[in-house]
Amino acid sequence: MIFKRIAAAFALAAGVAGTQVPAAEARNTDLSIQTHSFPRIVPGLQGFCNRNPDDCRKNDKVQIVKLTPAILRQLESINNDFNRRITYAHDDVQYGRIDYWTYPDSGMGDCEDYAFAKRRALIALGWPPSSLLIATAIAETEGGHAVLVARTTGGDFVLDNRYNTVKPWHTLPYKWLSLQDPKDPRVARPINNGRGVLDVLGI
Repeated sequence: MIFKRIAAAFALAAGVAGTQVPAAEARNTDLSIQTHSFPRIVPGLQGFCNRNPDDCRKNDKVQIVKLTPAILRQLESINNDFNRRITYAHDDVQYGRIDYWTYPDSGMGDCEDYAFAKRRALIALGWPPSSLLIATAIAETEGGHAVLVARTTGGDFVLDNRYNTVKPWHTLPYKWLSLQDPKDPRVARPINNGRGVLDVLGI
């Protein structure tokens, strides 16, 4: 069984090889999240980065991945795999805290924990860290929510524990709040297009 999983991982990784491109040259801005320049405080993200500094290193070179059918299948595979493997559990149940961002290594976690697990897996498969960013939003029924955004030449796609299908970010029924800075993962920026933070604040 382990050999099958290793073989599958290599097959997925092969889909990323040679597909990384500079974000400024190839990003489809019509289908990509745009952010303001000023920072937005996300305490859960700051706490995660303080505990996992190697996962929040600054990126000198911002890259995205060329969208191909194989890349989309890879995103679908990772999203489905972790949605099946992780059991949803609120932070107060696991850690006795309202908001604690971490990896779901216990096999349980909430929305941002799913997102970090998927990010770690895709980086292991060759994705540049600057193309995998945590976004926060207000979901239509559940309140605060966090997802993983994969940046590609075909736009930004969301890996979400609420959906097994990977979706373009602008098709989801969320009020978008913030996105990690691709150059500095410790920093979040308010989202300024679509149903974004300015709408939430009534501006």
